[in-house]
Amino acid sequence: MNETELQECIGRLETPFYIYDKDILKATVRSFRSELKPGIRLCYAMKANPFMTGFMAPLTDRIEVCSFGESRIVKDLGVAPEKLLISGVLKKEEDLSTIVDDFGDMPLYTVESPAQFRLLEENGRRRHLSLKVLLRLTNGSQFGMDPEQIERILAARPLESKVIGIHYFTGTQKRNFSVIRKELAYISEFMDRMNEKYGYPFTCLEYGPGFRIDYFNNTNDFILTKEEWEELNRYLSNIREKYEVTLEMGRALTAECGYYVTGVRDIKVNRKIHYAIVDGGIHQMNYDGQVRGIYRPDFMILKGKKEETRIGGNEKWTVCGSLCTTNDILLLQQDMQDLSVGDRIVFRRTGAYSVNEGMALFLSHELPCVYSFSRNEGIHILRDRLETYGMTMDRMEKVRSYQTIESEENHERKYK
Repeated sequence: MNETELQECIGRLETPFYIYDKDILKATVRSFRSELKPGIRLCYAMKANPFMTGFMAPLTDRIEVCSFGESRIVKDLGVAPEKLLISGVLKKEEDLSTIVDDFGDMPLYTVESPAQFRLLEENGRRRHLSLKVLLRLTNGSQFGMDPEQIERILAARPLESKVIGIHYFTGTQKRNFSVIRKELAYISEFMDRMNEKYGYPFTCLEYGPGFRIDYFNNTNDFILTKEEWEELNRYLSNIREKYEVTLEMGRALTAECGYYVTGVRDIKVNRKIHYAIVDGGIHQMNYDGQVRGIYRPDFMILKGKKEETRIGGNEKWTVCGSLCTTNDILLLQQDMQDLSVGDRIVFRRTGAYSVNEGMALFLSHELPCVYSFSRNEGIHILRDRLETYGMTMDRMEKVRSYQTIESEENHERKYK
């Protein structure tokens, strides 16, 4: 969306809200396809933006599902089971049983521990299914398993499950490409060694590169420099000769497509500092690495109607949200021209995580509307404004109060 489209399309919508540009999202996927050598598959980590899951399913080769709730989303959307990667550090027995009932042996299932592997085996055995498994290799965090644990699983030569590959993801926002290079070399060597030692051939590598999205500095490079793309493709081409390679991404695919729009509702000067109070806040807008508005994200101002509430001309403004905490700062001492009540501040690159990673229930504020946009379809509402106070109150106390009143009334009738 350009500035004119933003002004025309969202100027009439009540703030705060999110809007996701599906044209940008499609272009981003297309850009990855063009940068990568043919044959490298893409997996969408839906946790980055579950609202875009249905749109992303036909654009990517796989959808990563990290929780039981996410499995309900893909089921309701009708995403093909063979496109699913059932992941997640915890797989509760009752949840996994339902997921296997729903999707059977069509998805891939990741394994995070020996106990989780035994649970998958049991689920397959009970249903006479051979579930396809990726063993997750740890990098030293709570995720995945040590190499020795993976070796013990392979040495046992499991019959109920098909162990077809390795899942490896160490984190996001990697600032140095050399980290990705070292990880690819490590995981490729490990897979080669396991195949040679146990004769139990791996065929698939699911790798999360953790590409960095620079929220606070505009660059001309798309994710990586030209030289880094060339080097990455050399590494992937060598691995691709032996294994099917899928790159698993969320933030890198969705960050650019999102806008968060919040309205200026009050302005004031406290000890010579110009403050604008907006109707959103840090509970709804989350940039990875932003601390109390210190870093300047990419934003723009959409001027509203002229209001009487106005202070000065060009000033440095600190923009604060509606939360009762001094941490709720979206912009710190930023130059903004003639800011006034009724203006809207549009934050770009909020397509990843903001909608579901902030402390949304703090102070029982409403959850904002969520919209999508494309030039062919215009604006569509994906979620209406949603009250949250019902999620943060003791509803049983209300029930108990009614019961007490009813009991007292019955007592009075009995002894009148």
